Amino acid sequence: MFSNNPVQFGEGDLYFYKSEEDGSYFIAILNLEKKRLYTMEFII
Repeated sequence: MFSNNPVQFGEGDLYFYKSEEDGSYFIAILNLEKKRLYTMEFII
């Protein structure tokens, strides 16, 4: 999925990362220039 639609971000863009005790995590990246929000959740 990401090879066809790579996440694009640069200096000044915003990101959020949260990990849980069970090893799962969530990441969100906001590209301000292109007005795109990328999210990924990994659950074990």
